[in-house]
Order: sequence, then structure tokens, then C-alpha cells
Amino acid sequence: MVPLTRDEHELAEQGDPWTCQFIEANAPAYFRRIYLQHKDGNLYLGPPDRVAEVRAEVLAEVARRRKALGLT
Repeated sequence: MVPLTRDEHELAEQGDPWTCQFIEANAPAYFRRIYLQHKDGNLYLGPPDRVAEVRAEVLAEVARRRKALGLT
């Protein structure tokens, strides 16, 4: 779930190594940002299993930060 231009979509479909590597590297962070911005809304965020996975990752990250700050 990374927004791409038409040219980038074509490159990804052709298997361009740089474009595919870019998508793989950035998709998880992009999905987390979208989840955090829209988790309380009525926006489709993707497949439910992927949303649940990202939610678990976000909650674990929040717990780690709270523990590091001594808030838990």
C-alpha cells in the first residue's frame, strides 16, 4: 500500500528491481501511518488480517515506548 505513479506501477509490474525493493522497504511504514491516521474512521484500511497484524505491531510499539519512558 504505497502510492505510486503510473510509471512506477508499470515498473513494478515488469519486476524492476529498484521499484520492487522500494515498495518492499516502504510499504510497512506507509501502512502503519495510514492505520494510525484513520483507525477510528470508517475508511477501508485493507484486508482484515493485515489490519489486525498492523494493529498488533502498533500496540506493541506503544507498549515498548511507554515502558522505556517508565509509564507502565
